[in-house]
Amino acid sequence: MSYKLNELKQMVKQVKAEQAWANFLTQIRESYLLESPLFLKEASILKNKYPFKAIFVLGPAGAGKSFLSKQIGIPKDFKVSNPDERIEQVFPAFAISMKFVGKQDAENDPSGEKAKKMDIQQVSRNIMSNATAGHTANLTMIANPLVFDTTGESPDKMIPRMKNLVRLGYDVGIFQVNVPTEISIDRDKKRARTVGQPTADISTDYQDNVVKGKAYLNLGAEFSESGLITVFGDAIYPNLYDLGTGEMLKGISQEHVDSIAPGFTPEDAKNILAKAKSDVEAFLTSEPVNPTGKKLLRAMKAMVKITSGKYGQSMNHLSFTAKAVQEFPELLDSPEVMAGVETIEKLAGESGTIKNAIQGMDRKGKQMKNAPMQTQKGQKNVGGKTVRDLSGSDVGNRKDIPAPDPKKQKFEERLSKETIYNIVKNAIN
Repeated sequence: MSYKLNELKQMVKQVKAEQAWANFLTQIRESYLLESPLFLKEASILKNKYPFKAIFVLGPAGAGKSFLSKQIGIPKDFKVSNPDERIEQVFPAFAISMKFVGKQDAENDPSGEKAKKMDIQQVSRNIMSNATAGHTANLTMIANPLVFDTTGESPDKMIPRMKNLVRLGYDVGIFQVNVPTEISIDRDKKRARTVGQPTADISTDYQDNVVKGKAYLNLGAEFSESGLITVFGDAIYPNLYDLGTGEMLKGISQEHVDSIAPGFTPEDAKNILAKAKSDVEAFLTSEPVNPTGKKLLRAMKAMVKITSGKYGQSMNHLSFTAKAVQEFPELLDSPEVMAGVETIEKLAGESGTIKNAIQGMDRKGKQMKNAPMQTQKGQKNVGGKTVRDLSGSDVGNRKDIPAPDPKKQKFEERLSKETIYNIVKNAIN
């Protein structure tokens, strides 16, 4: 009897622990996770100073990315996409340590406490990353200027994101910073939020893939003629010197300089930073160079003016319904608006990530291979067709509404707002 009682107590203890964990996750999600698109109404598209502009600031931990972003003149108008900022706000609120536990430390702890701590940190960080991705997608929907502050040690993951932003109409700028691995590790240890062992791995990969492999420099060269992707400074900036004094920064030795940039001088540093600042100034235009961005921006602005601000503040408004046309029939007579509608449809019909985005996601946010496409008329399997093929001609067959004017018929909503949101989120995530 005593044995069964102890067993029951253990079961109750286990259930309570699982429930506490479930409650913790629910609390985090409800507080900080954007589980559905929230179409933000921030600054009007008419007042957006730098629409369809995105800047990637890349470098290992402790490289000084935030400080140097200000030095080269990235304006405060740019919205920063960085899950680490959410971590610094959220983790303390939930009593989660920002000293990240490494896999090796967790495996070597016989008590299992470090493994549990690592699980909590990793799950919570994933939630923060998803929240950031959702928020960034919302910002992209309204053509906001964006800064992606990240390490960038995996160009095979980062470059597709950059190219997808270009497909969405954005001009992309890249600023690369570097410090020796030893310095990166030392600075990470001194911060409130530490990455731990991965810091060394990230820096090593950065030296191999970004510095030696020149992945982003090569990307800039690929897009140099079109101007759609620009590498600020035409180089990777080794953050080694105090440019005010010409002296090496605290903790930097000649050995460090030689390890990542042999022969590099304070004068070289000044020249790269000056060129980067000049490149940023040239990049900061009120209209994108990108032809897709131009069409979308002009369409959004035209729609805002025609509808007195009711429509046009977001890309999803370019998939407008017959109701919008009935309210504002002059939308059909605007070549700018029609060009924007056609552009959105073209994005939905493109191959690769953007085309896949018109299919649904599972509950974990992963792409479902054969998911139905969500449209205003119900679910349809894409089957390799474009949205126009699927939904361009059956509006008049619906029994619940009268057949619209033929001129307006094809402007029934072909893409749901959720679909366009998924196109955007998949492109940048």
